[in-house]
This record gives sequence, structure tokens and C-alpha cells, in this order.
Amino acid sequence: MMHRMSQSFLPLLAALLISLLSAALLLALPAAIWDGWRPATCLATRCFCEAANPASPVKQAANAWSSLAYLFPGALIFARAGQAKAALWPASARLMGLGAVIVGLGSAFYHASLTFTGQFWDVFGMNLLCSLMLALALQNLLDWSKTRTLTLYGLFNLPLTAMLIWIPETRRWAFAFVLVAALLLEVFSLASRRRLLNWRWLAGGTALFALAWLIWISDQAGWLCSPQSWLQGHAAWHLLGAAAVWMLYKYYVSAAG
Repeated sequence: MMHRMSQSFLPLLAALLISLLSAALLLALPAAIWDGWRPATCLATRCFCEAANPASPVKQAANAWSSLAYLFPGALIFARAGQAKAALWPASARLMGLGAVIVGLGSAFYHASLTFTGQFWDVFGMNLLCSLMLALALQNLLDWSKTRTLTLYGLFNLPLTAMLIWIPETRRWAFAFVLVAALLLEVFSLASRRRLLNWRWLAGGTALFALAWLIWISDQAGWLCSPQSWLQGHAAWHLLGAAAVWMLYKYYVSAAG
């Protein structure tokens, strides 16, 4: 019983406490704290539907607080890394959990500040997750060792990180390219029986992410938009994305069925 609690309740409690502490720290800042920071590149076009609140240090509250949803699957995955099996092993499971936590904190900071620094950490975490998917897919197809997989995972992130700094306008296309490549390789691996995992988890996670992506596009384009509302499409993207990360983890540790 205590072991089961440590695997579920305690990580979720830790995620909740980190979320509350992050929110308290952000709200304690002066409203003008970000004025001297380099602005996010989206400010030249559109930073999603939610209107920025100039009287608060948290410029986009719904988008910022919903980002913290990633902390919950991230904490659970990290806590269970020691028991990782099937397509994951402890080191890769910890990387997956850490990536989700970085997405949550980075995205919250991004939407609170609308700064270039926040933008970097937001997409950096997303790149960590999708490049790990790609590395794991290639490991399975090419029979890579764990050491080679982790090495290539690190090398994948070097150009992705450089692009975030020097050519940030490519960030969304680069993320989408790596993610789609990883998913296609996973599907090929399943079809060729190179991967003996429960495909339903992958299908469910992919469907959730596809729905989240459609909502993201609708929010960004202003098709479904109420700038002053707490009901934001981009916030829904965060919640669905966090659920998709958990389903992806369940896929990696599943058995064929």
C-alpha cells in the first residue's frame, strides 16, 4: 500500500505543490517586471487568442495556469522511472518525465511573461519530448544500444536548440517535423512487428494530440476566440497535450494486446 502511494499520490502532491509555488512566485512579481526583457517573437504577429493583461505579471492567465498540467504526468513518469520496462528504461523514462516538467514550467513562464526567454523554454521542453520519441523509435528499428540512443538524443537537440535561439521563426515547423517523423516510425515499427506494444495507447495519444492541434490552429487563427474569457483554446491545447504525454508513456510501458 505504501509503495503504491509513493508511486501515485506523492508525485501528484509534489506536482500540485510546485504548481502552487510557481503561481505564488509569479503573482508576487510587479506587473512591469517583463518590460525590459526581449519580447517573444509572437508579439510581432499574434500570441494566441487570450488578451495580455498589462496590470498583472501574468499576462495570459488561462494559458499560463493550464500549462502547469504537464507537471502531473511528468512527476508520475519520473517517479515510476525505476520500474520502467518494455520500450523505456529508467534513464529514458526520467528524460521523458523531466521533459514534461520543463514543458509545464517553461510554457507557464512563456505565457506569464510573453518574453523570448519564456518562448525558448516552452519550445525547448517540447523538443525534448519529441526528440526522445524519435530516438526511441530509431533504437527499436536499428537495434541501437542504450548508450547510442542517449547520445543521438543529445545530438538531435543541439540543432533544435540552436534554431530556437538564432532562427526562432522555424521552431514550430521543426517541432512538427520531428514529431511526425517519430510517429511515422512508431507506426512502421508496430506494423512490421518490430515493436510489440499496445497500439491503442499510441492511437489514443495521437488522436488527443491531433484534436489539440486543431484547437491550437483555431485559437491562433482567431476562428474560436474570446480574448477576455477564461475559456481559451490554447489552454485546452495544454490540457489535452498533457493527457497525450501520459498516454504516450502508457504506450511505451505496455504489452501487446
